[in-house]
Amino acid sequence: MKKYLLLTGVAFTSMLSIAQPTLTPANTNMVPGEINGTTSYNWVAQGNPGAGQVWNFGAITLNTATFNTTYTVTTPSASVTTIYPNANVMLNGPYGGYVYKTSSTSLQLYGIYDGMGSTYSLINQNPMDMIRYPFTFNNTFTDTYSGTQGPAGTQQFSKGTATVTADGYGTLTVPGGTFSNVLRVYVHTVAKDSSSPSNQINIIKDEYWWFLPNNHYPILQNITTNYGGSITKDLVLLNTITVGISETPSVIRSFNIYPNPSNGEMLNLDLNLTESSKYEIVVIDNLGKEVLRTGSDDVFTGYNLKTLDVSGLESGVYNLGIILKDGKTLNRKFIIQK
Repeated sequence: MKKYLLLTGVAFTSMLSIAQPTLTPANTNMVPGEINGTTSYNWVAQGNPGAGQVWNFGAITLNTATFNTTYTVTTPSASVTTIYPNANVMLNGPYGGYVYKTSSTSLQLYGIYDGMGSTYSLINQNPMDMIRYPFTFNNTFTDTYSGTQGPAGTQQFSKGTATVTADGYGTLTVPGGTFSNVLRVYVHTVAKDSSSPSNQINIIKDEYWWFLPNNHYPILQNITTNYGGSITKDLVLLNTITVGISETPSVIRSFNIYPNPSNGEMLNLDLNLTESSKYEIVVIDNLGKEVLRTGSDDVFTGYNLKTLDVSGLESGVYNLGIILKDGKTLNRKFIIQK
């Protein structure tokens, strides 16, 4: 089984132009119930480190030798917590998964398991710190990890050292759009793995993760692995990336916008509220820039129909947010095709 380090998530809260992002427990730790799909692309080089970078992966092509993969975040079962007593989150895919501990100070990898044989192929009694919070540009740390399983004489082990550095931030373009306020995290790992004491494999891995805060999964991963002299290269893109305004439970029972795609004239908003409220409408483009905001208006308990003139907007992908009087928001993505 290939051992990739994968995370998960949805939703972006920043309404600013390019800034220096910071990863925190609230905007990075994965949450049970999240479901994320990824797609493999043909590998290309990772680009440059530094402040204010522009990383353009807009022309990458699909890797036809692989397929889409869906990962689901769950809480560990009783059988898993017996093996990993400190773990509180699992990331499950079709061929295996990953066991983590999320906390206010770090995201830690405790284990990797092979879903085909239900075999826990790596157990870290000393876990690997993947992120230490808060984490921002030029922050770096080095962490060692180790683990064993099995009886003496046939015991398997994994041990290594990972250096994690936030080596750049800026704007990232992928086939799904362009996203600002992205932080790139570079992880260099030197490790040794074994299926038995006599079968030891040296591993060197270079990984680049592009994080959009409040997506709990890197929106792009660039991975090069030297596994005992066999080199593999992977480029993995998150399929569902949301930019714009945070989505928070509120008095809105339901919220829909139509037509979507829009021809760039009028947009209809269906709002169903549990109580009356003041509200504003904000529209954010795919660079995180506010392009439209309405004045304060009233909505009432029950069904409300509102219309919004979007004729001044160009063709593209946008997020529309409803901001209520208590500051809570709900957003929806829409497309303009003129």
